[in-house]
Parts: sequence; structure tokens; C-alpha cells
Amino acid sequence: MSLPSPVQSALDHQHEMLPVFIAGITDPDLRRNLIPGKWSAQEQVAHLCAYQPAFRERIRRILEEQDPAFNPYRAESDPEFPGVVALDAMELLGRIHSDREAILRDLSGLSQNQWQRRGTHRDFGSLGLATWVSFFLLHEAHHLFAILKITCMIRRDIGLQGPKDQ
Repeated sequence: MSLPSPVQSALDHQHEMLPVFIAGITDPDLRRNLIPGKWSAQEQVAHLCAYQPAFRERIRRILEEQDPAFNPYRAESDPEFPGVVALDAMELLGRIHSDREAILRDLSGLSQNQWQRRGTHRDFGSLGLATWVSFFLLHEAHHLFAILKITCMIRRDIGLQGPKDQ
């Protein structure tokens, strides 16, 4: 067993939308908080960056422990998050890229038995490893959409065109 091809494709490439969304926007503009009570684009990108190592740890535990239990990830509770938010956009993108390569290595060549392993999420119950990967990607997609919305607002405010179509 391996990941279904659409899931594998998203895991391979979904994060590559980030540089397109933030291209041409300065770090100060990315840090602008345009929606009261919501994260800035910078905080959204930092969250994606900080979550990947946490997800790698979840993969490790699922592969090594019998049905480990996980609470929802909360950036506010992650002691590493403030340091990650302080990084500039280019460093965040570099970390996201290298951490994604590590996730792909972690998942490559797993046996049928390893793909059958499970972990239990406090809110969603017991999930197989492939479902955890889908969950990770959907969470990432949610934040990518938020980043797109915020960067379009920034571009409108500073008079930049929208992201270049691929």
C-alpha cells in the first residue's frame, strides 16, 4: 500500500504554491494584520513551517508506538512558534521545503504493515497513517487559502497585481 496518487501529488507539490502567493510582497507587508483577530500572512506561513516538524513527530510515534494519542496542534502552545514567526519569509520557505523533503523521506518505502498503523486524534478518533497524511494536507490547504486571501488584500492595498498564474 502507498498513498493514493492525488494525495501523493498534493504531498509532493501543494506547498509549492506559497512562493507564488507571497512573491513581490515585503516582509513588513506580510506581517501586517489586516483581519482583526486573525493571523497575518507571516503568521500563517510560520504556522505551516512550525507544524511540519510536529507532523514528522506524529509520523514517528505512529510508526513506533501502539496507537499513540494526539491532542490538536496549537501554535500558541508550541514553544518554538514565536521564534519561527520571527524568521523572514525566505527562511520560512526554505524550512518548509526542507521539512517537506524530510516528510517525503519518512514516508517513502513504508511497508503495508506500516501504512496500516494508527494514531488517535482527540477530536477525530483513530486514524490510519494515510488518513493522517490527508489530514495534514487538508490542514495545510486551509492555511494556504487564508494566505492567498490575505496576500490578495495586501496586493490590492499596495497596488500590486495578483499572483502570477501558473
